[in-house]
Amino acid sequence: MTRRSSARLHATDAAFLPSPSFPGSSDQYVTFAFDTTGGPAPTLEVLRDLVRRATAGHDVFATTVLPSPFDLDHPRWVRASHDPDHCVTTADAHPRTWNQAQDDLARIMATRLDPTTATWHLHLLPVVTGVPGSTGTSAVVVLQVCHALVDGRGAGAMARALFGPRGDRAALPSVRTLRADPGPRRATATDAARMIARGLSGAVGAVRASVASRRATVSDVPASPVRHPVSFASVAPATDRATRVLVIPVDRLRAPGRTVTVSALTAVSIAMERVSRDQHSESGTMAAHVTVALPDDARWGARNRFLPAMVDLAFGTPDVSERAARIAVSLEAGRRRAGHPTVLRRYETGNDVPRPLMRAFGPTPQPPAESVLAHTSFSSVHRGPADLRLGDAPVLFTAGFPALSLASSLSHGVYTIGDTATVSVLWSPGSLPGMHGYVDVLEEALSALAS
Repeated sequence: MTRRSSARLHATDAAFLPSPSFPGSSDQYVTFAFDTTGGPAPTLEVLRDLVRRATAGHDVFATTVLPSPFDLDHPRWVRASHDPDHCVTTADAHPRTWNQAQDDLARIMATRLDPTTATWHLHLLPVVTGVPGSTGTSAVVVLQVCHALVDGRGAGAMARALFGPRGDRAALPSVRTLRADPGPRRATATDAARMIARGLSGAVGAVRASVASRRATVSDVPASPVRHPVSFASVAPATDRATRVLVIPVDRLRAPGRTVTVSALTAVSIAMERVSRDQHSESGTMAAHVTVALPDDARWGARNRFLPAMVDLAFGTPDVSERAARIAVSLEAGRRRAGHPTVLRRYETGNDVPRPLMRAFGPTPQPPAESVLAHTSFSSVHRGPADLRLGDAPVLFTAGFPALSLASSLSHGVYTIGDTATVSVLWSPGSLPGMHGYVDVLEEALSALAS
C-alpha cells in the first residue's frame, strides 16, 4: 500500500539525489537494442517526435526537483519548465561496432543528471553493427532516469510509454508536483517551525521504532546481515566507467526450482570466487547487495519500492546445485527481512527527520576499511514481453547497470525481455584494472551453469 503522494520528496527517494559525499551517479540507465536491419537509422528528429507524442499529458516526464530554502528540508517535485523533446541527444551516425557501443554506454554512465534541470534523458546510438541477435545494423537507446523519480519498475514503465504499445502508457507512475517553480525566497520562521516540528515527530517515531524492534522476537525478524572481509572489488570507484553486456537466451538461466535471479547470482558467485582466488585476495566469504521489491501491500511512502537484501554468495561450495540452493535460501531470508513491518517502520521513521539533522547525525558513507556488508551490487528486472519498437525496428534485448558505491567498484545485473536475457557488468577501470578477463570468467560460469 502506497501512501498518498506528496510534492515533498520522501527521504528514501531524496537519498538518490547527487551528493558531495559520492561523486558517482545513482541514475538508472535503461538500455535497449533495436534491430534496424533493412530500414533507415533513426534520427534525432524522429526520436524527438516520438518523445513529444508519447510523453504528452504524463507528469512523470515533466518533473524536476526544487531544493527547499537553505536546504532546510527535502526538495519538492515541481513541474518542468522545458519541453520533453529537449531531453534527447544522439551520437553521430557513423557506424560503430558493438564493443565500441558498449564503450559509449560506459561514457554515458560516467555522467549524472542534474535533477533540478531534468530528471530523465534519452541517448541514441543510431548505427551499431555486430549487436547480438542482429544480422545487420541496430540502434541502441539509453533512457537515463533520476533514481529519486522512479524505481526499476517505474523506469521500465517510462520506457514502455516511449517504445511500447499505446495501452502501456496507462501503467505510468504519477507525480504530485507544485504547479511551477515559485522562485527563490528567504527561509522564514514558519519554515524553521516546520523543521522543528518534523524533528520532534521524527524523534518520537525513531524511539517507537526502536522499542518495536527490541520487542520483536528473533524468530519474528530475520537476522541482521553480517559483515565480511574486504575483497578485490572492495575499493571506492574512480570517475571512469566500463561495461560489458552478455546476451543469452533466458532459458539458459532457468532450471527446476531455480529462478533467473538465483541462476545469475550463482554465476556471479562462481566468477567472483575464481577471480578472488586467482588474485590471492580470497576473503573466505562474499555477499551481494541485491535490491528486492517490497510486497504490494507494504505500507511505504517512497516512490522507490524496494530495499536491500545482503545475499551470501556461498563461497567454497563446489557443487553448483548446492551453491544455488544456498544462495536461494539467503535471498529469501533477505526478502523476508526487507518486507517485515518492523524493518519498514525503521526506514519510514527517517522520512520525518529534517534534512539538516539527517546530514548532521545520519550515517556518512565511507570507503571500506576491513569489512563490508557486500562486495558487489546486483539487480534483477523483468521488462515484459518483447513488443517494444523504435519506429519499425523490433527490440532485441534490454540491459541495465546498477550503480557503483563507495564500498564496491563492481556491479552486476540480469535483465529480461521476452525470451532474451542479458547479464551486465559495470566497473571502474581506474579502481579495478584488467576486468575484461573477469567478464570472460563470468561468461564461462554462465555456460557451465547452463550445462
